[in-house]
Amino acid sequence: MVYMITLILKILDYSKKSLKLSAEQFSLIIGNDYIITLQEQKGDCFDPVIERIRDNEGRIRHDGQDYLAYALLDSIIDKYIMIAGDIGEQIEELEKEIMNSNDRAIAEEMFRHKIEINYLRKCILPVKEMMTQLLKSESPLLSKKIRKFLIDLNELIVMTNEVIDTYQTVIIDQFNMYNSNMTHRTNETIKILTIFASVFIPLTFFAGVYGMNFKYFPEIGLRYGYIFFWIFILIVVSIILLFFRKKKWL
Repeated sequence: MVYMITLILKILDYSKKSLKLSAEQFSLIIGNDYIITLQEQKGDCFDPVIERIRDNEGRIRHDGQDYLAYALLDSIIDKYIMIAGDIGEQIEELEKEIMNSNDRAIAEEMFRHKIEINYLRKCILPVKEMMTQLLKSESPLLSKKIRKFLIDLNELIVMTNEVIDTYQTVIIDQFNMYNSNMTHRTNETIKILTIFASVFIPLTFFAGVYGMNFKYFPEIGLRYGYIFFWIFILIVVSIILLFFRKKKWL
């Protein structure tokens, strides 16, 4: 009887130079004595497997098509873990900059990481479901020995999903921290402007009163009226500042 298993998943690649995450579809067809792989473009994801086949290292040439299929899946899933780690390191480094800067570029970088993590999760979740169905399968194409290896792969996928969920939470916390920091800076600016306004409003009032052009103004004839006016202004400013300091607004 002819048996066949078809697996479809994504091969991911992350460039540290361009900081871009890319994906291509990969199809794996497992038959009785053969394996067919379909890949959109040539890449280096399977180079370790190819080297092992060429050098005849380990069991890859002797354990059948199911072990070769496992080796290919292992290479793809290892790539997932590496990419999740690379993006995670950038997310953790970004957290140090959030409290020290309010640059718009930081918000843009956080948003980029959010898109990358969401896309990574979108690509890996179907693989988790695929591995679950593969382990439930009773196909004779998969030996008991290979099923043990597939269980390990499934645990790696679960672990990778947990790591991604953790970084999603970290990104949300970073957005909240960034917004809180921006709000705090805005409040500090508003507080300073409010203090200046509170000081100058009464001064503007007194200057407006004594700037009125009435002929019979009570203090207009005082010889030292100008000096008295400034002394009075300084007293008012000192009282306002002492009040602010007592309220711990300064």
